[in-house]
Amino acid sequence: MIHKTCKVLMSGILAFGILLNSAGPALAEEGAGIPDDWPQAPQLMGDAAILMEAGTGTVLYEKNSYERHYPASITKIMTALLALENCSMDEMITFSHNSVYDIDPGCSIIGDIDEGDQLSMEKTMYGMMLNSGNEAAYGIAEHVSGDLPSFAEMMNQRARELGCLDTHFVNANGLHNDDHYTTAYDMALISREALKNEEFRKIVRTVRYTIEPDAYCGEPRYMKNHHKMLPGGDYEYPGCIGGKTGYTLRANQTLVTFARRNGIELICVTLNETSPNQFLDTKALLDYGFDQFQRVDVAEKDTRYLTGQDPGLFPDQLKDAAPFLKLDPSDYVVLPKSADFADTTSDYQMSGNGEDAGTVKYYYGGYPVGSAKVVVDVTEEKYIFPVHAAVSGENQAAGENAADETSKNGESKSEAAEKNLDKKGSQEEKKSHPLHTFFIVIGVILGIAAALFAAAVIRVRILREKRRRQKRRKYKR
Repeated sequence: MIHKTCKVLMSGILAFGILLNSAGPALAEEGAGIPDDWPQAPQLMGDAAILMEAGTGTVLYEKNSYERHYPASITKIMTALLALENCSMDEMITFSHNSVYDIDPGCSIIGDIDEGDQLSMEKTMYGMMLNSGNEAAYGIAEHVSGDLPSFAEMMNQRARELGCLDTHFVNANGLHNDDHYTTAYDMALISREALKNEEFRKIVRTVRYTIEPDAYCGEPRYMKNHHKMLPGGDYEYPGCIGGKTGYTLRANQTLVTFARRNGIELICVTLNETSPNQFLDTKALLDYGFDQFQRVDVAEKDTRYLTGQDPGLFPDQLKDAAPFLKLDPSDYVVLPKSADFADTTSDYQMSGNGEDAGTVKYYYGGYPVGSAKVVVDVTEEKYIFPVHAAVSGENQAAGENAADETSKNGESKSEAAEKNLDKKGSQEEKKSHPLHTFFIVIGVILGIAAALFAAAVIRVRILREKRRRQKRRKYKR
């Protein structure tokens, strides 16, 4: 019951959370420059690159990461993401004439696929990500959305949702088009989202895969991952867990690489490289990330937000709720190994996403290094201990003084004392229990939130009606 009550209460807090953001402390500027004592980065040969920590999104290194470049086949990471989000792996793809023949001669393909052939989504995905099959990407696009232009729009919409501001896709495979471009930063954002999917992680770390003979092809088709930093590759890198290669004459070599060590997972993107510099630059950046940075679990280090601590770190509206809040123990920040957690600063932001009670954002020298969600601590003992402890203490004293004595109405004094204390305890519980004040606060918050929401709805309707009238006047003219 307590757990359900807490969820209801937190829903009320979160519904109002977005309105409280303006009342909180000013945030350090997002995207602030790298601190002066940031570890010295290696010199790279490519035109653009980025090193991002996947869990926190912290950018550890960037070089021209917002400049637009042609991505080539690393485009297929977005294609794979949309396929996994919209399809199951056992769906069958029927290849159209365009998917097989409307691709550049001599480009990478799965091979032995003709118009009308069918493959499962699983086999097609492995063919696209390992063998970089361009007909596979085309077939996936048509299967997901019906035609290539519609799929390209899906790609662009998803990119915008992820915060990609300098990306525009026109096809699913990355074959050259002047209007098909991205940035190192945007590709890191797309890759970070793709890594949240376990099926994607499984595919990109696979070194070899075989498409067994079927009704359309009597021979096995062998797929080998083109990424040479995976186990057995020419540039094998300890901790590499996958990635995607790309190449066209206009894009040059492009590369996305994922690696994990000591609880830190890195995403490295390099654009417009000449071979084999894409692998050499990636190795240098990954070494830099693992050698110079550390993971710090904030729930262990930031005692200011521990349950029962001074609620002054939270907004006034949450002071009564503070005893029931804690930092998510799975969240962490990434800091230079030369830095200490005490060197960070933080800001608390209320949230309106319905999943948590806000976020604590952390900064090192004004530079964002990670965040932690504030969640409700629903440990049942927390709610019952303050009241039961007080009542139990009084019961013990009363019991000692009234032992073996009998009242006029036939009750023992200990029984009478127990009844009186139960009644008193019940009254005190209503008055002093933190949840009592908590209920009042939430009631006020919900009332204000409901009023503001109603006002917002009315305003939207008025604006819509105003636009309709303007359009009618325009058409009449």
